Amino acid sequence: MRTQDYYILGRKVLAQRNFAFVVVALVLISNLLLAWKVWGDRDRIILVPQNDLSKKIVFDGKTISETYLVDWASSILSDLLTVNRHTVDKKNKLFLEISSTAELLKDTVKKNSERIKKDGVSTVFYPKEFSIDQQKKKVFVKGTFTAYFGRDKEPIVTDKTYVLGWRETGTGCLLVESLEGGEVE
Repeated sequence: MRTQDYYILGRKVLAQRNFAFVVVALVLISNLLLAWKVWGDRDRIILVPQNDLSKKIVFDGKTISETYLVDWASSILSDLLTVNRHTVDKKNKLFLEISSTAELLKDTVKKNSERIKKDGVSTVFYPKEFSIDQQKKKVFVKGTFTAYFGRDKEPIVTDKTYVLGWRETGTGCLLVESLEGGEVE
């Protein structure tokens, strides 16, 4: 080959390398812009509560919807506190699975389980009023607690207040952080 041919071949290779460099630079810039857009935006998530499939709750990622927190607290407390001696262990286990502080709450639910089994009590909790403190991450639930001691005895009906604390995980899941209250009003 002549020197002229080498020169032409060298220019073509250099032009192709420059073109490849420009394409890689454009792809890198577009990826950085898309990553910035995704990182800065929060998705809107539509939650469907387990008990009512026709009800949808929109979660914008900044704060948790009060409607969702009310449904969440109502579902958890109703399920945990509506028990008898045959279902108490299973419901306590399910409650501890959604708790971020299962070791701390284990003693509380164990004492409750032993009392229900020993006395043969059936309990029911009907939540009525809710108030939410987003800053402290707590839901205050007032409701009617009914304890049945058998067919021949009158049930004991009392109003009680429970405070359910929550913690958000990195994946957006809510876990029970604390359970307080249960004192008769």
